[in-house]
Amino acid sequence: MTGADHGAADVTVFRRRRTLFLTWTPASHGSSRTRQLARALGIAQVRHLGAPWGSTSRSAPLRYLLQAGWTLGLLWRTRPEVVFVQSPPSHSVLLVRWYCRIAGGRYIVDAHSDAMQRRVWLEPSWLHRPATRDALVTLVHDEHFQRLVEGRGGRVLVLKDPIGSYEWEDHPLPEGFNVAVVNRFAADEPVEEVLAAAVHEPSVRFHVTGDPARAPAGLVEGAPANVVFTGFLPERRYYGLLKSSHAVMALTTRDHTFQCGANEALSLGRPVITSDWPTLRGYFSQGAVFVDGTAEGILAGVRRMVAGHAAYEREIGELRGIRRADWEERAGALAAMVESAFRDAGRPGR
Repeated sequence: MTGADHGAADVTVFRRRRTLFLTWTPASHGSSRTRQLARALGIAQVRHLGAPWGSTSRSAPLRYLLQAGWTLGLLWRTRPEVVFVQSPPSHSVLLVRWYCRIAGGRYIVDAHSDAMQRRVWLEPSWLHRPATRDALVTLVHDEHFQRLVEGRGGRVLVLKDPIGSYEWEDHPLPEGFNVAVVNRFAADEPVEEVLAAAVHEPSVRFHVTGDPARAPAGLVEGAPANVVFTGFLPERRYYGLLKSSHAVMALTTRDHTFQCGANEALSLGRPVITSDWPTLRGYFSQGAVFVDGTAEGILAGVRRMVAGHAAYEREIGELRGIRRADWEERAGALAAMVESAFRDAGRPGR
């Protein structure tokens, strides 16, 4: 079966079954992976049950209590046969497991790297291990997390972000070399080092996304003149920025962290500057420059991208087709798992 055939099978099975994609993140700041994965698999019903006042540790108990109530209400109203549930938080997985055991449904855990690395989402193990074992499959983005899930008795499939077809608005940029820096001011993003590198390359303009209100004190005010803080951009404007830029930078200080921003750049045919971790090197095997988290390393990477831009742009276009075919094959395997689960459930003695 060809990659295209696999993709067609995915849309068929997830549309034919009552399928729900559930996440506890708000729609306005929800995961790009959730939106793109649901779109690629043909899942029409995507529900973001994020609290309207945002996420803080102080509000967590009340927030999780409300989200639990919303989740159970939604499940019993819609009665899905297949539930995709994003983790973290792992509490949502526990609720979906309970629903599926009663209603006879199947659930698929879309496990982000944070869900596999932070103890708060993994303990107590006696509670969370059965949820892993009972899932039809847990989706992860690299082989390191695959081994962790298998060690907990779960079934697992490595499925990275799909190569999407995005709609964007024109985003005119100034003359010269422009780099879009995908950023949320998260703890693992070395944005201060990016700004320190920018000081030494004034001919390159760096467009840093994310809400400046979340930036460390004094960072925005002390930025060099060639750094532009875009603020939080609506989806079409954000993709327009990436498409219009000469290159897209997406960095993390954490190993085993897949960069959604870099994959969005790949989907849009833009060369990538990303962190030098094995997971990222293995996936972005061409059309990319890899850097460490220091200002010196980032500066050297930017200069390599500027000098070899034409070659990197050609390579990223080639890689886009390769990764699309690989994703469709793996998505076909996921669809086959779902078909098999319902077929086996209908046999005598099951």
